Amino acid sequence: CNKLSKVSIPDGVTSIGYKTFQRCSGLESIELPPSMMKFGHDAFMFCDSLKGVYISDLVAWCQVSVNENSSPFRNESGKIYLNGSLIKELKLPNEVTRIGGCVFRGCSNITRVTIPRSVGSIGPGAFSKCEYLTRIDVAGGNKKYKSDDGLLLSKDGKTLVAVPGGLDSIKIPSGVEVIGSMAFTRCNRLSEVKIPHGVMSIRSQAFAGCTGLVCVEIPNGVKSISAWGWGSFYRCTSLASVTIPGSVEIIGDGSFLDCSSLTNVVIQNGVKHIDRIAFVGTKISRITIPDSVESIGVKAFECTPLKKVVIPDSVTNIAEKAFAGCRQLESVSVPEGLTNIHESAFVGCSKLLDANGKPRLTRVPSTAKRK
Repeated sequence: CNKLSKVSIPDGVTSIGYKTFQRCSGLESIELPPSMMKFGHDAFMFCDSLKGVYISDLVAWCQVSVNENSSPFRNESGKIYLNGSLIKELKLPNEVTRIGGCVFRGCSNITRVTIPRSVGSIGPGAFSKCEYLTRIDVAGGNKKYKSDDGLLLSKDGKTLVAVPGGLDSIKIPSGVEVIGSMAFTRCNRLSEVKIPHGVMSIRSQAFAGCTGLVCVEIPNGVKSISAWGWGSFYRCTSLASVTIPGSVEIIGDGSFLDCSSLTNVVIQNGVKHIDRIAFVGTKISRITIPDSVESIGVKAFECTPLKKVVIPDSVTNIAEKAFAGCRQLESVSVPEGLTNIHESAFVGCSKLLDANGKPRLTRVPSTAKRK
């Protein structure tokens, strides 16, 4: 409906379904009633002209079920209005007890947020992609959350929940053990992040879309990347180099997916699993897989410019399309005892295939036998 420019949803409607307004390219504003409870997947996909979302009940809005693919602010330039007035400093009323995930994601007008003591739950990405947000404050007496220099943390200080997207620099407070889901998502102004010792987990999409991030230091002690989800560093398009310490047991699903500038990856001994699509979309041409790795997941290195790969004795499984489409790959060495290689693990590796279309794998004795 390309000519549709304005929509007013009447009170009583509780949900907007799957792809309802998809590709309504002329849609500029939408009025939503207090009865609204849920947006379906891709409800506003490609609504690139949507600039204004008008609500009349802030308490009700905070409880709407939204995810990253259903938000009306997907173009990241939308503004939210309360009773016709543009919200700049968002002071949530005491009646708010829950803030749903992604409900304010991408609101370009919000500069400051104040969370009352009544709030006991904040969903992932509630304030992500707010490019002018510089501070999140929490009222004293809140039992679940606190603020530290404008950053949102769990009350015990162990989980970093949200970082304002308008900050140029940040110091992660000591005592933080978990970088929460979407905590830094689209903090595009950050160029460098030093993760302090004591952090043990970097969760789903923690740094996703941080396009200005050039350098990140992951300390020894971190046990998992992309825990409970995927894509901790998804689309960090300026990230060129990363060292993954041996304390990390799992490089999870899509951890560095579409990090298009990533050319240098060092995986230290201790890492056990490289999960699916972990390095898809990167430019790594050389990598050393340590002899602690036990499995290489589905499409883990698909379409990367790798030239040579040595699979260590510790690997017991190379999954479907693990190295598919690596057109520069010329040499792969695998231990003699490794038999669990999916038939499509090296499909499309044109320089590696023999005349019969089978990959030319060099079988080498195990370390023990060589000794």
